[in-house]
Amino acid sequence: MKKKLMTTLMALVLSLSLSMPAFAYTEYGLLYDATDLLNADFASTMGENTMNAFTERNAVEIRVDVVDDLEGETIEDYARIFYDQYEYGYPGTGNGYLLMLYLTEDDAGLAYHDSCVICGGNDQEFLSGSLPSLETALDQWLNEAAWSGDLNQDNVSFQAAIQLYVALTDEYLSGGTGGEPVIETEPGAPIGEESDLSTPCVQDTAGLLTAQEWEELEQKAREISQQYQCGVYITTVDDYQDYAGTIRDCAKGIYQQLALGYGSGKDGIMLTLSMADRDYWLLAYGDFGNTALTDYGRDAMSEEFLDNFAENDWYGGFSDYLEECAVYLQAAQDGNPVDVGSDSKPLTMGQKVLVSYGIALAVGLVLAFIVCMVFKAKMKTAVEAAEAEEYVPAGGVDIYVRQDHFLHTTTSRRKISTDSDSGGTTVDSDGFSGSGGKF
Repeated sequence: MKKKLMTTLMALVLSLSLSMPAFAYTEYGLLYDATDLLNADFASTMGENTMNAFTERNAVEIRVDVVDDLEGETIEDYARIFYDQYEYGYPGTGNGYLLMLYLTEDDAGLAYHDSCVICGGNDQEFLSGSLPSLETALDQWLNEAAWSGDLNQDNVSFQAAIQLYVALTDEYLSGGTGGEPVIETEPGAPIGEESDLSTPCVQDTAGLLTAQEWEELEQKAREISQQYQCGVYITTVDDYQDYAGTIRDCAKGIYQQLALGYGSGKDGIMLTLSMADRDYWLLAYGDFGNTALTDYGRDAMSEEFLDNFAENDWYGGFSDYLEECAVYLQAAQDGNPVDVGSDSKPLTMGQKVLVSYGIALAVGLVLAFIVCMVFKAKMKTAVEAAEAEEYVPAGGVDIYVRQDHFLHTTTSRRKISTDSDSGGTTVDSDGFSGSGGKF
């Protein structure tokens, strides 16, 4: 009897040990990943910060479930089973959205099979206001072709899809009542064609920002992009070498892969940070983008955010970058882009400090002059003495003799070159301009 019992227990233990990989999954707050292959930093930031903030702000829960098996169900039915069985939705109303992705591991990374968005809850008014265009807008990232690369490229498609899902739903709930997203976009526009701001402007893959910081920067970037009709973007990655051989190629690849840029010309400016070795790349694309961000202008703009990044002040650096983008785009729109010898040359942070000190010094000198004039007016009754002895104090004066012998002086002169850069923007064969370095 004991032998049979031991045999049964051993078989059970062996069965469980062999089946453990099938149960591998990770939960990141409101984001569930059954594949355990998605970027953990991004998933954590979205599931635990951004989506939580969305839920509290809108009183509507938003979720993402990535599954690797539908167990014989359609994806819509499987999503509904998850929603009901695990009691998804905002407390009290049950209102919520669930995006379910059916992905499996393949030789290169992840293979895309299917996806759907469902809406749940007890509020009939909320349920009647569905998002019929949301799935269509997500099609550009949720298709087999977008997941045909390696795992890093698959993660880019996943991140773009999730941020677009959250952004469109948030815009819809904050201003929509007609079942259509408020964001100005052309849903379903394929990669390479016009698709104005259909992708979030801030792609924080490295997870540097809090949910509130991301939302504030995203809103500001969209406002600037729409005002000047030139996309303004921020991207962060853990290591550019996961994407390409250089930070330059990484930034260009992300811009192309995510189909960034405004209008048919895909005009845009993008700042990319790679955290592994603290590299950055600032690029521009399109006629207007390259005109606004000249070779000289890139160096001047970089000075405004690199000091923040040196102190790990990510939000402050990105805020300065967006403010500078607005200044440069306005200058280009006025026909006087920031360049060598331009009237619109912005002051660097050091120059701004000098100007501040200069103003303070000027004010101090004016006040000192006024005080001196007041004292002078009070001395009008003073009369010069006719004899020098009148100025000798009581007790006499001790005079010490000092002699200074002037020997020589040395003067150094250095010729300052008058050859100056002619200005403009150096654009490569792919239509990009850019430069970068360390932070």
